[in-house]
Amino acid sequence: MDLFIPSDAEALDTLGIDTDAHIRLGVTLDRLGRRLGSRSVPTTEAGYAELVAWVERFGALDRVGFEGSGDLGVGLMRFLRWYASRVAFAGR
Repeated sequence: MDLFIPSDAEALDTLGIDTDAHIRLGVTLDRLGRRLGSRSVPTTEAGYAELVAWVERFGALDRVGFEGSGDLGVGLMRFLRWYASRVAFAGR
């Protein structure tokens, strides 16, 4: 039996988001749950685009999980629905 090991182009990443009034902190994980890195961006559309571009350097963005932050992450959540197949909200 062959072991399937995806290439970098086929890698699917997960992005976790912690929200704050003025920044969004993203941490990305590979499909095995290994941390690939973290990045803070401003709460602007340009900041959101920067976050997506950064995550996609590691592979395709597959899913996003938001820390339960009320309405602080709504703008980014809407933005990311264009890029990720699954976007979820996690309670605190």
